[in-house]
Amino acid sequence: MVETKWDLEKNLSTKFSFAGHGADNFFDSLISIALARKTKEDKWKKYALECFEKEKTLTSSRSHRLLILETEIDTLTSKANNAVIDFDKAINAARESEHIHEEAIANER
Repeated sequence: MVETKWDLEKNLSTKFSFAGHGADNFFDSLISIALARKTKEDKWKKYALECFEKEKTLTSSRSHRLLILETEIDTLTSKANNAVIDFDKAINAARESEHIHEEAIANER
């Protein structure tokens, strides 16, 4: 289902110009991270990293989103030395920016 969404978006982006995509890269990255953990397929890890890189380039990107994704990717790639501390930073940043729904996402881990 997720792959179908991405295929449709590729076809649409050739016909229409999307300036900001909002939170698409953030949520697509989270979905890909979850699928990478569940399926152990490298394609999901690769797609998560691609979405994360896109999210980092957006001027509209929120710092707490980057902190959440960075920590999730670090745990996925076994690079997380201080995951609890990093998630706490993401939780606090989301709380400070009043994005309680994304604070909740960070709290899940």
